[in-house]
Amino acid sequence: MGGWGSRTRAWSRARRRTNPAGARGDPVAWTYDGSRAGGQGAVISLAAARARLRELTDEQAALHRVMTLAAQGASPARMFASVARELGKLLGGDHVTISRYQPDRTTIVVCHWAGHAPFSARRRSVDESAVGAEVARTGRPARRTEQARHGTEIGVWTRGPRHIVACPVIVQGRLWGLMAEVSSGPAPRPDGTEERMAKFAELLAATITHAEGRDELLASRARLALACDATRRRVERDLHDGVQQRLVVLTLELRGLQGAVDEELRERVRRMEADLYGAMTDLWEISHGLHPVSLSQGGIDAALKSLARRSPLPVELSGCVGGRLAETVETAVYAAASEALANTLRHANATRAHIDVRLQRGAVWMWCHDDGCGGAHLPHGASLAHGSGLIGLRDRVEALGGDLAISSPPGQGTSLRVRIPTG
Repeated sequence: MGGWGSRTRAWSRARRRTNPAGARGDPVAWTYDGSRAGGQGAVISLAAARARLRELTDEQAALHRVMTLAAQGASPARMFASVARELGKLLGGDHVTISRYQPDRTTIVVCHWAGHAPFSARRRSVDESAVGAEVARTGRPARRTEQARHGTEIGVWTRGPRHIVACPVIVQGRLWGLMAEVSSGPAPRPDGTEERMAKFAELLAATITHAEGRDELLASRARLALACDATRRRVERDLHDGVQQRLVVLTLELRGLQGAVDEELRERVRRMEADLYGAMTDLWEISHGLHPVSLSQGGIDAALKSLARRSPLPVELSGCVGGRLAETVETAVYAAASEALANTLRHANATRAHIDVRLQRGAVWMWCHDDGCGGAHLPHGASLAHGSGLIGLRDRVEALGGDLAISSPPGQGTSLRVRIPTG
């Protein structure tokens, strides 16, 4: 029996050496307890396994909820709030903050979640926070334990330890900010907290990259729209001040020649004068379409009235802006109305159209509806929404932070709705 006891104790020691899982706190650790009566010893730490499995399940569920929100195209603000909330609930801390580093060596809190303790968001110096300064210096996760203090007019009291774990948010190789989780209590956060936070930081970085790319695209579209508008105005001005004026002079000179020639030449001069006048009218229509004078001088209300008056199709106007808007906004609204009427004339087989424009909820809204056949489409079955004119119009509207929608059910006409913020 003594030999058997010696062998089992040696087996227990060897098993502990070859299976360090128990020392690391892994889910399942096989050990032999030689002190138990009867030599019974193989014990499975099922409680630890269940706890670890529950922890992993909760983490994956939280990550899945955040990724689902990202796939739905949620705004950065919603993504920040979701990440802070999910991480705070997962780790069970007092609060979670997402902060961005500023060029002046400060951090500004862009989002926070408070679980149990009150939190005051503010701008603070990087050096004011030891953990924030360490993350800024190293670009790596950091943790710190400090004494939480509470002050009033008559003194300052220490309220016990406060544990902070911070993880950098790195966007395309640059340090964008940090995510920090704060908890109170005697025990610090367990090992591996930084790795769990890093998974959420990667989702934040992807969201920020996407948002910055979209912002750059919108800025590029806005610059392109401004350049196109400036070119249109320059061409319109050059046509009016140059070519049109020369045509006017030629028309007057031809009119003056009528009394100095015989009847046969006089008739030819009259025809030339009429042709010149027709060319001047066509040129005026072209220049007016590039950038109408009524838009520059009278604003969007006057320009839409002029557009409706010149349209071969009866157009009813309703609503008004009642003042001037930013030039880019006025140009976009006018372009939308012009494109809608042009499509109505070409494709809708309509008898009338209705344009409504008004200011509401911090934006200018424009609706254009016709009583045509609906089911709008371009040749070869291409959707109207993919027409080159509407693509350019959509780019222009989205560059200004707005949106465009088209509805064209068969037999019910076609409607175009444009919204552009005015602030």
